[in-house]
Formats: sequence, C-alpha cells, structure tokens
Amino acid sequence: MSLGGVSVRSEGVSSRPSTRVLWKILILAVLSITAALAVALVYPAISSNRYIFDFTLTQGNASRRIVGIRAVILAVIFAVPIAWSIFGFSKVNNWLHRQRYWIGLILVAGAVVLNISGSSLNMWHVFFGGDTSENIVFGEPRLIRSDEWVVNTPLNYSQRYNNYGYFSDIAGGHGMDMFIVKDTPVWTFAEIFRPFHWGYLIFGSSRGLAFYWAARTAVLFLAAYEFLLIFTKGNRVWSCFSALLITFAPLVQWWYAVNSLPEMLIAMFISLCALEKFLTTHDSKRRLLWVTVIYWCAGMFILSLYPAWQIPVAFVLLFLAIHQIAQRWGSIAITKRDVMSILVVGVVFLAILGTVFVLSKQTIIDTMNTVYPGSRKSHGGGMTWSSLFGGIATLLLPFKEYSGTSNPSEVSLFVDLFPLGILLTIANMVNKKRWDWFGLALIALDVVFIVYSRIGFPVWLAQMALLSSVTSVRVTVGISIINILLLVRSVSQFDWHASILTSASAVIGYIALCVFGAKGSFPMAAGQGEYVTPKYMVIVGITACLLAMAVMFRKYLVRILCIVLSLTFIVISGASVNPVQYSDKALTQTQAMRTLVDINNQDPGMWMTEHNLISQSLAANGLQTFNTVNVTPNWSAWEYMDPKGEYKHIYNRYAFVLVDLVATSQSVEAPFEKGDADDQLKVTMTLEQANHLHIKYYVTGADLDGMSDGSRKLERIARAGDLLYVYKMVDIN
Repeated sequence: MSLGGVSVRSEGVSSRPSTRVLWKILILAVLSITAALAVALVYPAISSNRYIFDFTLTQGNASRRIVGIRAVILAVIFAVPIAWSIFGFSKVNNWLHRQRYWIGLILVAGAVVLNISGSSLNMWHVFFGGDTSENIVFGEPRLIRSDEWVVNTPLNYSQRYNNYGYFSDIAGGHGMDMFIVKDTPVWTFAEIFRPFHWGYLIFGSSRGLAFYWAARTAVLFLAAYEFLLIFTKGNRVWSCFSALLITFAPLVQWWYAVNSLPEMLIAMFISLCALEKFLTTHDSKRRLLWVTVIYWCAGMFILSLYPAWQIPVAFVLLFLAIHQIAQRWGSIAITKRDVMSILVVGVVFLAILGTVFVLSKQTIIDTMNTVYPGSRKSHGGGMTWSSLFGGIATLLLPFKEYSGTSNPSEVSLFVDLFPLGILLTIANMVNKKRWDWFGLALIALDVVFIVYSRIGFPVWLAQMALLSSVTSVRVTVGISIINILLLVRSVSQFDWHASILTSASAVIGYIALCVFGAKGSFPMAAGQGEYVTPKYMVIVGITACLLAMAVMFRKYLVRILCIVLSLTFIVISGASVNPVQYSDKALTQTQAMRTLVDINNQDPGMWMTEHNLISQSLAANGLQTFNTVNVTPNWSAWEYMDPKGEYKHIYNRYAFVLVDLVATSQSVEAPFEKGDADDQLKVTMTLEQANHLHIKYYVTGADLDGMSDGSRKLERIARAGDLLYVYKMVDIN
C-alpha cells in the first residue's frame, strides 16, 4: 500500500503500514505540533517586531482559544516541509497531488468548524470600542478594505433578518435589490451560480463567512492547478507554481472579497477544464455533465457583474477556448444527442438567468442611468510603464504601510515575471524553427492590453474593442494572466539548454527591471520619500533573483530550491493581506450593538445614522436602516426632498450616505452635497422630513439635546459605546 507517498510491502494478506512508517508518521505529528505550539505562543511578539512584520498586536491574541486555533493552522502548514524531510520531497508531493481534492475539502471544513475568515470586521471596534486585534489569529484588520467590512459583509449578514429574500427593507428601507448589484446570499434559482454564498444559507452568518473565504481560496487554487495541468501537458511543478502565483497574487488578495475577481478566475479555469473533458470524451452522458458544468461556470462569470475585470478575463478565456477547440478539431465528433444536450441545458440556463433580469429589471435600468457606475466610460492610458515590472514590490504592501497618492488595493499587482514569458516563447520558436501561432496570439493580446493601459485608445477604438468599460488599472488582470500563461507554457516546452552566460544575463536583467518597477509603481505625494527603501529593495532583488533563476536554470536542485523559497515569500505575503479572524464579535456582539438591538426589540422602527459607516453595522444586526449604502438611488426619499430634481446629478450614483439632522429648513443651505470622497453623499435633513420618511431613531456623535421644530423633538434615550448618542423622534403634545 501507499502511505505518505511511501510504498509499503504487505506480508501475507496484511495491508497495514510497517512499524517504520508508523514511527515516521508519529515523528511527523510530534514535530509539527511542537513547532506549531512554539510559534503560536511567540507569534504576538514576533509579529510586533517592525523589522519582521508591520502588524500591531496585543495580548488579546494570547488567549487560549486563539493560540489553539493558531497552533492548528501552523501544524498543518509545518507538516508539509517536515514531511518532505522525513518521507522525501517527490513522494510527499505525489501524495499531495493525488489527495488534493480531499485536502481542499478538509481545509474548507476545518475553517468552518474553527469559525475563521479573512474579514477585516474587527475594524468595527474603532467605532464601538474594543481592541481591534481581539480574536485575530494572524495578521491585522485592514481599514482600506472598507468595501468588505463596511459594505459586503454587513449586507450579507443583514440577509439573515430578511430571510435571505431578493429585496430587503432592512438595508435602506426601500426594497433594495440584494442580488443583482451587491451579491448577497439570496434564496432564488440563480443562487445556484453563486456557490460560495451557499455557506450563509446552510450555516448562517458567521460560519457562512468562514465558508465564503476558505472555499474561494481552495477552489481558486485547485481550479487554476487543474487547468494548468492541461495547459502544460501534465507539468505539476510549473502548474503548482503558477496556480500559487495567481491565488496569492497581491492584486487578488487585496481585492479578495470585492467585485468577485476570484469567481471570474474560478469560472474561467473550471469551464476550460470542462471544455477539455467535453472535447476528449465521446460518451454522451459524460458530455452532458461537462456541458452543464460549462453553463454553470458561464452563470457564475456573468453574475460577477464587474465589467472592468470581466472583459479582459473574457478575452483571455476566449483565446484559450479557441486554442483548445483548434487542438481537438479533428476528433471532436459532436452527435445529435450532444447538440440536444447543449440546447436543453442552454434553455434551462437562460430561464434561470431570465429570472434575474425579470426581478432586477428596474435595478439594472437605474444602475445604467447613474452617474457612477452606469455612465463611466474609459479610453485607457495613464498607467506607468514601470508598473509592468512592479509586481514583486507589491508583495511588501502587507508589511510596510503605503500612504502615497493612491492606496494598497489600487497599486497591487501580480507577480507575473514579465517579460520572461514573452521572451521564452520567442526563444522556443527560434529554437524549434517554427511559428507558435497560439503563443503569438497571446502576445498580441498582451500588447493590446499594455498599449491600452499605458497609452490609451481613441474613444471610438476603445468602444470597438469592447474596452470602454475597462479602466486602465483593471486591465492589469488580463495582462498578468497572459504573462503567467506564456511563462508556464514556454518553460514547460523549454527543451533546450541556454548557456550560463545567457541565463545569468536574463536573471540580472530581470532583477534590474524589478528594481525599476519598485521605484515607479508607488505614486507618492510631493515631499514623501520612496516607498521601497534600500532595505526593502534588497528583498525585491532577492525575490526577483530566485524567481528568474527558477525559470532560467535547469539544474533540478537549484530550480526546486528557488521555487520553494520564492513561493514561500509570495504565499506568506498573499496570506498576510487579510487577517485570519475568529468569529464576528466585533460586528455583532459589542456592548454598544447589544444596546441598539435591545432598543429596537422593545420598540421597532426605522433607524438613521449621522455617519455612513455606522448605518451598515445596524443593518447587519437586523435594524431597519435608512441610510445604508445606496447601490442605486433611494428615489422615493430623494425625490421627496428634491421635488424639482435640482440635485439629481449629485445623488444619482452609488453612494455612502451621511445624514446631518437639523431642526428646520432655515438651517439648510443645500439638502445634497458631495462628500469628501467621490462616493460620499452628504444629506441635510429636517426633523419634518425625517418624520415623513418614518425615521424613529437617530444615532450620532453630536449632542443634539433640545433639538425641536415645535411639532417634534429629539429625545436622548441611550449611549452606544463611548462615542455615540441614540435619539428617538417624539411628537410634542
């Protein structure tokens, strides 16, 4: 039998492992657990060392529960390198390859059982009091990921109190569409295309959040790995290498819970795997299965609903699908039964999608007619040339704070080793003395994307190329996926020996490009120093050297060592972008939130908040809240306050709504103003207007005792934490 990749002889009819193997397994377990416990205990001290990790952690992370969870995770991680040393590198990797689906399933189940996610919801402690590092297993919550912890996660949680309905009066109080724009969990037919929401529907909010984070990571890696095995004709090393580059890419991780990028990539990779299966089998029942999978992936991709990323990814998907079909063209042999399967499943697919467009028709119309995102058009240009080589430098973002003119999410990139993939593709053509038409097609698409993002197109050409909905920075996804595909394909076909001088020159050249990229990929304000200081530039150079050596040098030990070392840094960086967060106490169980929930339970009513962020947390806990994020405008309210439509250009957009409550209209200069950020809407509302809109409670940081318009007044009824007052609207008899 085989255990841990080790073949064990059987004696007689016995299939039990030998005593030697059992001892090895025991040693593996003891060493993994011991190392994990040691690191788990000292982690808070290590992580607060500014020369190692730029995390701020307190003794709250030293609780037994958190140390225990930390030790479990570390034991699983440490088991791999320790197993390499005990059983052998190749044997362990072969076992991991064979058991990859079970391992993925166990890891996801483990995350759900442990109730851990990557949410930055601990940032709510800033508003409601508490320690932002409480219940943090690894890393730290990220303020910049507000689209996740302020918007997506609270809206997902609010659905529990809405019975996961399609429309909600809890968020916004006006029947907000919870499916089409903000992809919250909903009981509807089309939810079949959003499998990572199923955890919310099955396990509830907290463990649903755990499933959402863990399942997407596991499935993204496995889907990418599976496709790359096909793409490289079974090269496991480079398939795993590239799958990790994609899964733990800085850009993927900094945008992990927003705009569905992982879902797009998962849909692309799984659909291409299913297409390959469809093309290589002639069994009609199996073909029906693969057709169903392809349609399912199409639904997942379409309902990602973020064209700025969907369009470049769709171009890559189209090129890859055409390549697969062209390779198998002579042996496809589609039968009438296959055609019928395609048509029948297609009709079901369209019927399910049709329910979305019927239910969300008005939302779609409203969104398309908004100033943002509906009217946004792009013609490219503006990206720096240096950012083509800046991917490695963005690995530093989790450990070194960036406070330039942009933010970590916007400057994050892929580590795609550009331009090595292009150069090696050309080198392979020269060596083999024949054209690689598919490689040339990918290079051509790469060049189009690069020119669009750096130079730009005329408006008419951008529209003709279907890129007018794609901003320059978002096309980076398409560029980097192509670069990784070119790299892994060319290295897998790299059947000739380059001289030491050629390889060394390529390594040195790539290091120089990465240094250039590190200097130009982080826009800084006047007077600010360089983001990548000399100390960090050394890290960039070493990582670039390891990656380039892994590609250019063919000696097995050198290549494997470089791959393992470089991937270790890449995975640690990617995994450090988002915290490993236990539970959801910061959002649902603070004393301040319990106070608000108790008030609402005793006397339910519509809530409104001065600050747009606080409103999201109220909705997350089931309080009907007026000013949650306006995915589409709250037309009934805004048209009541602006009957002539004078301010429509301000509120007709996706917006975070801040509300300043005043006594009478004499205090109102303009009812609607733009906030400090483009996506902020400042509303000045009178008590009379609030009463008309059925507002009962107002949460604010200001002392409004005594505010009255003669007919009604605000009465303070509670404090929520140290910063917030709770007022109730009452009539004056």
